[in-house]
Order: sequence, then C-alpha cells, then structure tokens
Amino acid sequence: MRLELEDLKTDFAASVPDIELPIVADTDKVRVLPVRKLNPNLPRERIVREPSCACCPGCGGDLRAKGEDSEEMLDLVAQASGLAGETIRPKYSCRTCDKIIQAPVPS
Repeated sequence: MRLELEDLKTDFAASVPDIELPIVADTDKVRVLPVRKLNPNLPRERIVREPSCACCPGCGGDLRAKGEDSEEMLDLVAQASGLAGETIRPKYSCRTCDKIIQAPVPS
C-alpha cells in the first residue's frame, strides 16, 4: 500500500507543472513617516554652526548662501519642563567652482 501511495504522489507531482511566482517589489507601498515638529511654545536654544572658513577651501572663491539644514531635539530639564534645541547648519556655494560648503553635523 505504501508503494501505491508513493506512486500516486510521484505521478501527481509529474502531472502538475512547476509554477514560478513572479517577484514583485513593493516600491509603491513604501511608507514615509511624517515629520513632526516640536511645540512652538517651548523655550528654544538656537545654535548656528558656520563653516570653518568664509571662503571656498578648494579655490578660495567667495561664498553665497544656498539654504540651511535644521534639526530639532527635545531636552528634558528640571521640573519636567522641556527645552527645544535647534541646530542650524547654513549651506553656502562657491561663486567660482559651484562647490557646496557646510559645517559638519554635530555628534
């Protein structure tokens, strides 16, 4: 009886074609988390980090403002009150070689 069962299994496996399922990438379903801003009523400490020199390190040309990166972090201080620390890193571009200069990210 076992041999008959084995024969039935192999016959069934031979009669069913191998089906290859397509690999589908879920790039359309990538979830982007919303950016949440801190409460604007919190007291703030604003730190501006400028590049080390006021000229292009590559060619020595003049710099012009291009934008800035801003990061907020909530610090808890005594009596369970909060202090919002905001770090600003302005971006500058060289007028001569179009190189972008910006202060490094703090650790």
